[in-house]
Amino acid sequence: MKTTSARSWGEKDDDTPSPPPPSPSDSDEFSFSRPRKSSSSPPKRSTDNEGRKYRSGGRGPPSEDRRGPPRGDRNFNDRQGPPRGDRNFNDRRGPPRSNNRDSSNNSNNSNNRNFPSKENEGPRINLRHLESLGFEHLFGLSPVLNALKSGRRFTDPSSISLDLDSYESDKVRPEKILFIQEKFGTSGRSDYKERLKDQIIELASSQNIKISTLDKGTLNSLSSNRPHQGFVLRCPPLLLPSTKSSEIFKSPSDPTSPKLWLALDSVLDPVNLGSIIRTSSFLSNDIGVLTCLKNSAPLSPIVSSTSAGAMENAEIVVCNNMVECLNEAKDKGWRILIADAYKPETKYDTRLLKEWEPNIPTVLVLGSEGDGVRSVVKKCCDGVVSVEGGGEEVDSLNVSVSAGILIHYFMR
Repeated sequence: MKTTSARSWGEKDDDTPSPPPPSPSDSDEFSFSRPRKSSSSPPKRSTDNEGRKYRSGGRGPPSEDRRGPPRGDRNFNDRQGPPRGDRNFNDRRGPPRSNNRDSSNNSNNSNNRNFPSKENEGPRINLRHLESLGFEHLFGLSPVLNALKSGRRFTDPSSISLDLDSYESDKVRPEKILFIQEKFGTSGRSDYKERLKDQIIELASSQNIKISTLDKGTLNSLSSNRPHQGFVLRCPPLLLPSTKSSEIFKSPSDPTSPKLWLALDSVLDPVNLGSIIRTSSFLSNDIGVLTCLKNSAPLSPIVSSTSAGAMENAEIVVCNNMVECLNEAKDKGWRILIADAYKPETKYDTRLLKEWEPNIPTVLVLGSEGDGVRSVVKKCCDGVVSVEGGGEEVDSLNVSVSAGILIHYFMR
């Protein structure tokens, strides 16, 4: 019996010849549906008009025949027009823009507004430079009127350092000028402003102050966009010299001495300072205001505007040391009371407002809203006065509101 060795898959046997592959036929399901072409016969070719041959089979002539003449034979100007250098750019965009255009003849301006040119604009005003020269802009009807009446801002010409050569523009000179709005509105107070306008002009003319009319927009710039009511006065600042501690307080029995003093310690908010001055001037004329040179807001136009012009006439004294002034007043017989929140367990004599006797010469010390009166100032006091409140959600008052309540109580 003949045995055969195991062979791997696909390995041929040398002894057995392999049968020839079957030829495809039309009846075979795996044969082509069309007759098979012989590989020995060459493909059929066609000839174009110039005698060049190409293969047939649905394709057209060669690509160079379909694309037209070669690139070198074409004229670029026939397809895209003249070169860019030969074109006139203004023919497509219209005539150039005129420098001297009239807004009424401009067809693009549908609203026909008259916009001023730079040549017609007024000179620019350098507010910081004017302040460095010793000028500020007082705004508001009452501040301007009271400043012209009192004249305290114009009594000391040495406070103005006129350095005209350092100013940039020749059109705007740092001088005292009263600016008035050209035309007032039709509100209910327009008649009231017109009546006071003649009085303000007369006071300014008597003090040799130049008068000029401006539009409302320029006045807004001069007043830093604060309500000016149509009146802005360029004037020197209100500079009050510091007074010695021994010269501030007189004896309470002196008839020229105020009945009540307000000592403002660290009141840095100009709005609060102006409100306190306004309240004290409204309730009585016998109230003095004491501020510290280092720990108080300056007497700025904002303070004057908030005080409704009362700062221009109020009795305001500036000191260098608040503690020395209070000790000097205490030695002369004044009672020193500090306004603070009610805290019964303190080393100071703390009472409610109704528990203090009103008819005694008093120096009332008011501090800032955040920190209150400084501890070094509290050591000079005779007691602490507190305003009793009824609400639980709010535990304190604004310093200007507290000042109004305390002044009304001690001045009755």
